[in-house]
Amino acid sequence: MLKNRHYRQFGLLGFVLVCSLSASAIVLHNSLIRWLDGVPGVLGEKEIKNMIHIFGKLRTLRYGKKDPASGKFQGNFEVEGQLYSVHELARSEHLIDQEFDQMKHEIYKQHIDMSRFEATWQTDKKYLETIYCQRRQEEEEKIIKTYRSSAKKGEDDDDATLSLELGKVGRINQLDLTQALKSKKNEVLFMHAHDKKALEIALIELEEARQKKLARYQPALRRAKDEFIAINEPYLASAKGAKAIMEKLIEESCQLRNRGDSFLLDWARVPEGEEMKSFDRNTTTLRALDTACADLANFLTDVISSCPKACAQAGLTIPK
Repeated sequence: MLKNRHYRQFGLLGFVLVCSLSASAIVLHNSLIRWLDGVPGVLGEKEIKNMIHIFGKLRTLRYGKKDPASGKFQGNFEVEGQLYSVHELARSEHLIDQEFDQMKHEIYKQHIDMSRFEATWQTDKKYLETIYCQRRQEEEEKIIKTYRSSAKKGEDDDDATLSLELGKVGRINQLDLTQALKSKKNEVLFMHAHDKKALEIALIELEEARQKKLARYQPALRRAKDEFIAINEPYLASAKGAKAIMEKLIEESCQLRNRGDSFLLDWARVPEGEEMKSFDRNTTTLRALDTACADLANFLTDVISSCPKACAQAGLTIPK
């Protein structure tokens, strides 16, 4: 009955949104959202309706439109005479990357003493993991000490804030470790190459072949990015001044969803008005765009599900 009522009020979009809220939405606990729920101009009726609108546009961008005749979704982006959705193109891109990763592995086996590499790599990997673990513990101890000091002074810090700050440290530490491991592994691979120059040439030729195969997707990526920007720019313009609030909500949503590398976290930190430029510059693959659509849609459902007052103003009942 609930889904049918929302279908009548918001159309298919309302039905899909309520299904998403039922299935995967996370309630945010930041005190800001409790204070601002239902406040016009921040998280009121208009803002919730804007979020619902964006959610629908993102879904169409990612999966295409449903053909009434066949009942199947039809993508909007043409590649070699066929129409595909962003999600379909991202999957194709992923399969190409898998194919070339396997080819790269064969090149390594041909040019590198793999037994010696594995011995060196496991030692270096363990060392780096230990170092970054120590750094994380030191940072966490500083945050906990500051939190306890604030609590003694009676300042308004709560456990949710502490958890968020600790999560941020862990997320940044993991990203830094991943980058350090990638760099070190590449260094160790070349260290054990039979012929470093031959290995370098083979890898360059492989990457050129990969880029040539992926080039056919570039026009579709450009059009899809332009559409993503067009969907979000009006909302960002109307939300000026509320960025600090959204940054806190984004951090909590990404932490609870274990999305430490989400584009939303970088988006939240760039100067106001520069968000879409940052997105355009850093989103270089259809896989990244597909993930960005999913992250933003999930964040919107999290905010909507956390604002019962604003949803009631908009005529949307949150499933329990």
